[in-house]
Amino acid sequence: MTLSLAVDSNQSLSSQLDHVFAEVDARLVRESPDLAAVCRDLLPRTRRLVAAAKNYDFRDVEANGFWTFARLVLRFGHVVCVSPEHHLRAHLLPVAKVLSAGLDLCDQFLASSSDDLFGTPPQHFPQLLRVFGDLQPHLDIVYGVYSSFWLCPSMRRVVNGFTALMAVYSGGEKQSWIHSSRTLFDQTLRAQTVAHIAQNASVQFVKSFWGLTETPFVRNTLPLLSPPLNCAAKDLFVPSQTTWTISATDASVARTKDRQTLPDIRCRLLQSRAPDAATDAIVLHLHGGGFVAQSPDSHEVYLGQWAVKLSQTAILSVDYALSPENKYPTALQQILDVYLWLASDACVPALGYRPRRVVVCGDSAGGNLSLALCLVVHDICREGEPLLRPKGVVCFYTPFMLQTRGSPSRLMTAVDTLLPLGVLLSCLEAYAPDADIDCVDADFELISHDEIPADEELPQMTSQNLQLVNRFARLRHKLSPSASTSPPKPWYRCPETPLAAKLLSLNAATNNAYVSPLMAANLDFHDIPLYLVALVYDACLDDSIQMAKKWNGPVCLDVVDGLPHGFLNFVLVSEDAKRAADLCLDRVQQALT
Repeated sequence: MTLSLAVDSNQSLSSQLDHVFAEVDARLVRESPDLAAVCRDLLPRTRRLVAAAKNYDFRDVEANGFWTFARLVLRFGHVVCVSPEHHLRAHLLPVAKVLSAGLDLCDQFLASSSDDLFGTPPQHFPQLLRVFGDLQPHLDIVYGVYSSFWLCPSMRRVVNGFTALMAVYSGGEKQSWIHSSRTLFDQTLRAQTVAHIAQNASVQFVKSFWGLTETPFVRNTLPLLSPPLNCAAKDLFVPSQTTWTISATDASVARTKDRQTLPDIRCRLLQSRAPDAATDAIVLHLHGGGFVAQSPDSHEVYLGQWAVKLSQTAILSVDYALSPENKYPTALQQILDVYLWLASDACVPALGYRPRRVVVCGDSAGGNLSLALCLVVHDICREGEPLLRPKGVVCFYTPFMLQTRGSPSRLMTAVDTLLPLGVLLSCLEAYAPDADIDCVDADFELISHDEIPADEELPQMTSQNLQLVNRFARLRHKLSPSASTSPPKPWYRCPETPLAAKLLSLNAATNNAYVSPLMAANLDFHDIPLYLVALVYDACLDDSIQMAKKWNGPVCLDVVDGLPHGFLNFVLVSEDAKRAADLCLDRVQQALT
């Protein structure tokens, strides 16, 4: 078990809070009395949170959403100490008010009197939406100058650049190049746009924007950022099997005789050396992307490096069907089909050997699918089928709970630009088994260029920069025919009465261990080690903590500081992400042994 944190390990968190906020108070009492008052209120409440946080830990690892929020307050105190005076009221006071509201919600989670980080029932979720909505004016500032202040410097630069492009992309073709350039270079407008997207993202937008990694331009550019790899990659098409079928209504799998034959499943096989007589292992990789986007190809930015280091152990990455066009259990069924193929002699002509050791790994949604596959294989074995069981399961920053249950780490969705609440909810509904959930028939309004102050001056730009901005703003339209029209509001933006009905339907559909593995009644896997790589400032942290506590078998938990959800996609532009990716590979290699 590992906890990698950029804090002083020789001091308790409470002592660090006392020290930093003494400096904060000494400064603010002279320069910003109103901010000083809010900070004086933050300190004792955060200290109480620290005292309670240890009750939710996994063994001796001080990590869960309560610790995260306390560390967020500590990071904020450091920011206050070094920020220029003119930022105190305009930029940092709104951040302090968001933190204060977050502490209120943490107190409510603690009041549930449960040691389960997801102890708050789904019925309380509308209240969380209301609180986030009330914070909108402050979030317009939070996403600005001090956006992602909790991340390490290398990732903060990358994330801020990523969100700037997201803001420009959100306007599609309907934006003029003037507005596109202002969105890109005007920090205030960009923050307002991103804050709006964060709470109103539709699945169409998420799918389209994240799909940029699949474009020929991105695929051809990324290899230029890294040295050539001695790794071969090729497509394999695995035939669908007709023996075992996953139920669409509950967590069960049954033997079938007349299942319709479906198209072959595309996979990517990566290996640096040809197999020999001693080769008996393979890594089955399942990519992330919120169940709605990306592919094995876009994840080769790190898989190619892994294949080189794994030497003769190949990586087989499944290009499973994406939602919402293919809802649960389509993707999981395809992954099961590939696993059954790997566990049979049918794979020998394509691979050159039959694996005796299969390690399953995945990031984010791929981690969810990895553990769900383990549950399915376990249930097949219980039916008396002599099926090869996974040698190990490795999950990176994974959501194991897809019900709309609040948890302290989920509060990060209020301020996280890479995984905000709107994105999380849209992906959840897109993947969930069919439920009676309809989008609200209303327009999704983006901030228009008419809302920019008339005296706002356009930053100095060259004609080449203007051309680049204009081309990027039109890219969304080229990728999606509907990009130039206003998409509907997302399903969760409606009055409370119909929202309650929608949540009831959605949570009934996701009350399924194959969808939400934390809902499994029994996770008795004494012979399968589970490796979890989680992140301090990730909305999915509590998922890993609860899974580590619930898994009845060997568990290795790593909690890494300063990186965002999805960091594996940024290994070519951040050394910190690269080091964490190396840790992920270490866990895969351990699972293989």
